[in-house]
Amino acid sequence: MTSSVPAAAFVPSHITTFGAIHTVIGLAPVLIGLGLYVTAGTIRLSTLWGKIYWLIAFVGAITALFIFHHGGFGPGHVVSIAMIVDMIIWALASRIARTRTIEIITGSLSYFFLWFFTSTETLTRFPVAHPFASAPDAAALIPVRLIMLVLLVAGIWWQLRREKAARPA
Repeated sequence: MTSSVPAAAFVPSHITTFGAIHTVIGLAPVLIGLGLYVTAGTIRLSTLWGKIYWLIAFVGAITALFIFHHGGFGPGHVVSIAMIVDMIIWALASRIARTRTIEIITGSLSYFFLWFFTSTETLTRFPVAHPFASAPDAAALIPVRLIMLVLLVAGIWWQLRREKAARPA
């Protein structure tokens, strides 16, 4: 019996050891964040899991700065720097802000950045034989990113409304 799927479809794309470690680091906060959003509706830095999420996501953003797919500094590095700045603002806001507005926005933005990276890396590599997008800047990714942006705005709006409703009058 022969398979209709070419053998090349089962060969993973080339990834360095550092890239594999970065990928594992980067996937952990994606899963932790998903769990927190499903169970608590938000990511709070005042919780143990929120702190774990923040730390691993921060390390992932820093390690991303040392990955050079195309020979030099690129758009992925800019997004990593934006995520690092966002996460620093988030940590500061969680300590000094009187309201959770900035914490909700910056925490949600950090999760958006994680999904930006995850979707880009996944859709430019899979399916292996014919990836969804040919490159990180491919036009095919624009609708994906627009949907993610709409989900980000809707998620922030929902969290802010929920937070406002929970405040004592």
